[in-house]
Amino acid sequence: MDQTLIRGPEYNPDHVVWTMTLLRNHPELQMMVNSNITLQQLLDVRRYPEEDVLKAVHLLILRRVITFNRERTFDSAAFKRRILKIKEDLDKSQNWIDALDILGLTRRATSDDIRRAYRSFAKTYHPDRLPQDCDREILDVTTLVFGKITEIHNVLTDDKGRRAYQKEVAEQVAGVSLQAESLVDQGKAMMKVNNYAEAVSFFNRALELNVEHAEARLHIIWCRLKTISKHPDPSELLVSVEKDLNQIPPEERHSVMYLFVKGLFQLHSGNEQMAKQFLEQAVSVDAKFIEARRELNILALKSQQKHKAESATDLRDIVGRLFRRS
Repeated sequence: MDQTLIRGPEYNPDHVVWTMTLLRNHPELQMMVNSNITLQQLLDVRRYPEEDVLKAVHLLILRRVITFNRERTFDSAAFKRRILKIKEDLDKSQNWIDALDILGLTRRATSDDIRRAYRSFAKTYHPDRLPQDCDREILDVTTLVFGKITEIHNVLTDDKGRRAYQKEVAEQVAGVSLQAESLVDQGKAMMKVNNYAEAVSFFNRALELNVEHAEARLHIIWCRLKTISKHPDPSELLVSVEKDLNQIPPEERHSVMYLFVKGLFQLHSGNEQMAKQFLEQAVSVDAKFIEARRELNILALKSQQKHKAESATDLRDIVGRLFRRS
């Protein structure tokens, strides 16, 4: 990736390869290849899709139109971007098992898989492979990253160490999960006393521990709908709520909480028939869900009152017609 692309033994600006569709669609590629740039620099330009660039370069190499300069060059800017991205990914990783993704591995990777990936990683990112005049920041970040990757390698390639670490991670995950559930319960308690702002605070703290906690997200939406009358622009709030509902994973859209909140959203949007359907589905999932039953009872009462009003109007019309005839 850091080697310069140079003209190959078969290079000719009029070579038939340049007339092929893949190259003809990217006329500037020939000029870029003639600029003595690295493959990484070519990809960083982002003028063309990465897949197209790689296919074009592969074709040109096969036809010996271009080749790689065997003298290794060091693209400081490109390397810095890559190593900082790796550091960012490491910092975001929940644990070392998740960090295997940085090496292109899954959490099911064997010890041999990790060793091979580590050796490949070291060929590019070992600090000793950096030029002597390398920027100090690059050297410091590379040393830090490689040290972390080495630590991950040493623990996860030792069967006993890996089992111990996996147990430790499982215990941590369980502990975090319990903390998140406790915060959700406290948020629910705040909702029962109509303290929706405090409830949202608890639900957000739960999400900080577990960003995928769908129930916490749905309770936040519920709180927002509960206070819609106080919002300066209810229609704007409903648009935002709809976007939030669309972010709920498909596997969570059959839960009683999703069905209930979706029903409330439809109700506030003026779609009473759709609201009724979602609320009925919620009750079918959990017959003891009092809030859903309450909303259905309110809808039924409104329907009865509307029917009575319409009947009274019809009766008045009939009596009126009779008096007019007499």
